[in-house]
Amino acid sequence: MDVALAVIDHALRLLKMDAAAAGRVGLTGLHICAGHPFAAQLWLGGTDGVFGLEVLPQAGVAPLMPPDAARADLLVRHFPGLDTPAFHALTPDEQAARRDPGFDATGAPDRTLTRDLFATPLFAVGLLRLALDPARRGAAVQGVSGTPAGWAAARPVLDTLVTVLAFVHRVTPTVVVGLPRDGGEHGVHVVLPRADPNHGAGTPGGALAAFLSSARAGGPSLGPPTVPARWWAAGRWEAVPEAQPCACHHAEDAEAGDPHTHAHDHHAVATAEEPA
Repeated sequence: MDVALAVIDHALRLLKMDAAAAGRVGLTGLHICAGHPFAAQLWLGGTDGVFGLEVLPQAGVAPLMPPDAARADLLVRHFPGLDTPAFHALTPDEQAARRDPGFDATGAPDRTLTRDLFATPLFAVGLLRLALDPARRGAAVQGVSGTPAGWAAARPVLDTLVTVLAFVHRVTPTVVVGLPRDGGEHGVHVVLPRADPNHGAGTPGGALAAFLSSARAGGPSLGPPTVPARWWAAGRWEAVPEAQPCACHHAEDAEAGDPHTHAHDHHAVATAEEPA
């Protein structure tokens, strides 16, 4: 089971079919990169630059995650605008790379540059750690970085993703805690139920028991204003989809072909010159 596709890809694609909800979340652009197990570029309203997400070949050790859950780790990259404070905080190698003409007018790397960056740590600011229970009735999402500056840069991605999941699955977070202070990492751990495709959101029952037990080792419980209040509101937002889900929404169940190598207008970022 590909956890990144099941948790993130599916939810982002569904959200992009609802322009009103996407605007409310602040997801102003989304590009799913072809030819990669999962990689995407995100444009977030009110946030400088472009974010890149890419699933790593193997998930690492993660605090607060149930041992029997399916796992995935995604690297979070941030490509800041030129001559911004975030740009001047980059390393010399990153500043030189950011000036590459392969970045388009929106600040996103083109296809060739994106693939070149996959093999480097350039622009990395943190991780998204994902866990999914075997019955797919519960999930955990953890945003983390090794430094306060990295966490500040990566945090908008976690804020957006949890809001998207709450909206798509019509749920609210069950647990939100800080990471253990003795781990040397900065971040937030969120446990959410997931909608049952046959019975709706409902009550996950024992599906979250292992997630809740593992989360007890975390820091103090968090709520607004430390974390966004919209995490608890998005599940009640009105959904107004503009189209029916296409085949790519069911990638986790596909048996043939690659449903993520074609393009759709509702995925595209109009200002991107070349898809990655």
